[in-house]
Amino acid sequence: MEFLSLAFLVVFVFLVSIWLLDKIKINISGRYVLITGCDTGFGNLIAKQLDKKGCHVFAACFTEKGASDLRAASSNRLKTVQMDVTKSESIEAAYEIVKAGIPANKGLWGVINNAGVTGNPGQYNWWTREEIRSIIEVNLLGVVEVTNVFLPLIKKAKGRIVNVSSSLGIYTIPTGGYEMAKHGVEAFSDGLRILMKPYGVTVHILEPGYFRTEVTNTEGIFPRMDKAWNRLTPEEREEYGEEYYQDLKNVMAEILDNATDKLYLVTDAMEHALTAWWPWRRYLPGLDAKLLYKPLSMLPAILTDNLDSIFRIKTPTPKVCKKL
Repeated sequence: MEFLSLAFLVVFVFLVSIWLLDKIKINISGRYVLITGCDTGFGNLIAKQLDKKGCHVFAACFTEKGASDLRAASSNRLKTVQMDVTKSESIEAAYEIVKAGIPANKGLWGVINNAGVTGNPGQYNWWTREEIRSIIEVNLLGVVEVTNVFLPLIKKAKGRIVNVSSSLGIYTIPTGGYEMAKHGVEAFSDGLRILMKPYGVTVHILEPGYFRTEVTNTEGIFPRMDKAWNRLTPEEREEYGEEYYQDLKNVMAEILDNATDKLYLVTDAMEHALTAWWPWRRYLPGLDAKLLYKPLSMLPAILTDNLDSIFRIKTPTPKVCKKL
């Protein structure tokens, strides 16, 4: 009994210590941070959030409207830069602007690689090489190149890199390139964390579940699905069946309708990665990320390949397969 009491006390003290250490923050007021994908969603919110904390935010936007709207809602500390993460010249031009806007004796305390586009649900062979590549260009290669280009400024400040992955980066749901890119972000971030350790630079990964943003809007996803479905040959459509296609759209609609609108869970995790004295290597914003996708990612494939039909998180069965 005494041993159990002692063990309980040790565990309790350990957990309280972890909780207290997690609350110790660094004052980042006056520090410089770059955020990509600030037109809408997480990027837009974290830009405003860090601006209010006194940071000098460089908010990279894809559109001029997104940039002007953000400037109108922020202080004069926040500066917008135009950036297309699929174009090297755009990233390099943004680097020169950011470099010129930072005092010579300072660097970037943080880079948040947030820019991303949604995936293409359905069978992989429905999508063209270019359609898959366009997703990987933004969601993976954009992360890699932005990081590489801005690395000198990050090293100078011994700063922090925050890469937005996804729950689909740890548990695969076929989405025509999105999940491939997010698995790539995981691998890149893990490798980069090792390489940056001698420089005093830390790397952090966000693996959020489903949140209600422009990326999870069926109004943008379904037209692309319809285009892919309609260009299939009659024989291919017969193979899958109209019922399969409608079921697939219904499953997607159900998942996205259940997406949470608590975007602050993601932006608070981003802020924690930049301000905590002991930031986490990985963050799992959202209950679905913590209670569903992460546990599933730890199970053997022989289980998850069959459990997905219960949770309705992958795909229905094509017509031809029901006959086998």
